[in-house]
Amino acid sequence: MPRLTTELRALHEAARVSGLDQRRFEPEAYWNILDPILDGSTTLACERVGESAEGRPLHMVSFGKGEVGVLAWSQMHGDESTATMALADIISFLARHPEHALVRALSRRLSLHFVPMLNPDGAARFRRHNAAGIDVNRDARRLATPEGRTLKSVHDRIRPAFGFNLHDQSPRFRVGDSDRKAAIALLAPAYSNKPEISERRRAAMRVCGAVRRAIEPLVGGHVTR
Repeated sequence: MPRLTTELRALHEAARVSGLDQRRFEPEAYWNILDPILDGSTTLACERVGESAEGRPLHMVSFGKGEVGVLAWSQMHGDESTATMALADIISFLARHPEHALVRALSRRLSLHFVPMLNPDGAARFRRHNAAGIDVNRDARRLATPEGRTLKSVHDRIRPAFGFNLHDQSPRFRVGDSDRKAAIALLAPAYSNKPEISERRRAAMRVCGAVRRAIEPLVGGHVTR
């Protein structure tokens, strides 16, 4: 296992937040856990960027001053909370280890922006759709939801080089033709029905490859694309 992977596994035990041990948790409980971490950090900023259909706040956490912008959002589907928990651990790591070589490199090269729990109304009910019964992940064109409009507003303001739409991976799927369950799936989405690859999609595919190489030692044989 690569040295950095081993080191990060050890650091995760120290940076992992407590209180998020179950897949279902209230939006308010989530931010009650993160707020003290953010308040104690001099390198992370948190701003309210919108609100849900039922008036729950939507927050964005930002870190770094690099030229490459990255936007990641989680839980567009209210019953898919794994990435929301992972973002809490990442935020905790960045806040509590500002002098770590990786954290300093990230700060220097990237501008990271996280929107955890984009669909808090769905999360409160632990269901896929938002309070109005709309799938926010299908609302990019119509922008009928306040959650979808908030995400577009954030994207248009940041203009990130890379965006990560974070979802849960169902264990019902397998890796290729094997019997191994898919723990993580990586996708560089197509932008048209034509069999072509733009430079942007090619860059996304390269990122998928880099992510796969990085996590393969942790979940070997359980990553699919």
